[in-house]
Amino acid sequence: MAEINEWDLSSGLPLDGASVEVTKVEFGFNSNIGAGILCANFTFTDLDSGEDIEQSFSVGDGWDASRDGSELISSTGRPRKISKNSNYGRLIASAIDALGSQERAAEVLGGSPRSASIWLGTRWRMGTVKVTTTNPTTGAQRERDAFIFAEFLGKGASDSAGAASSTPASAPAKAKAADNGAPDGIDGDLWEKLVALAREHDDHESFVEAALELDEVEGNKTAQKLVMSTKAGSVWAAR
Repeated sequence: MAEINEWDLSSGLPLDGASVEVTKVEFGFNSNIGAGILCANFTFTDLDSGEDIEQSFSVGDGWDASRDGSELISSTGRPRKISKNSNYGRLIASAIDALGSQERAAEVLGGSPRSASIWLGTRWRMGTVKVTTTNPTTGAQRERDAFIFAEFLGKGASDSAGAASSTPASAPAKAKAADNGAPDGIDGDLWEKLVALAREHDDHESFVEAALELDEVEGNKTAQKLVMSTKAGSVWAAR
């Protein structure tokens, strides 16, 4: 496990500061992020708990995904660069910073960031940076935490031959649902409150922002993970 500076502060999000291995990456859409927004959809496996955490990074305009989701393809057919202002571009830049240079990143990761397979089996300590986003409709600006790679921890055993990899055998079984639909480890009343809150939001990002402001969620790692995830068993999936 990588050493950390105990004077550093965390955003409190489950992925922030976690040591993870990239076990799946696929380019495609995530309806929970927004219609028509192409993303690099990552699955990070927590090296301490074995739990899978899904996180999507928008790639910006001008890109299509290959049929199998393994490659980014220019939508115009002309060569183009991934925008540094996109969430995926920011993630790539953090990998370059963690490895020291573009040349070192190309040597260690191989291939191109337009290929999903270069990330498979890589291990990182995750972090966040503050970014300001603008609502295209209202023009309102807000600050949020964006995930980045804070430190390169080497490579694990995940299959790097394709864009998908199975979950390690050490991963814990999914929590059983309680009678009221709440997974083990979370208060039933809080679960119902979060599901109701999720129904009030049209997209996952705005729901997460609202949920993380609740006193009952602050410091509650189980609740935060169920809020951040969009997969089966999460609050968003149960709405």
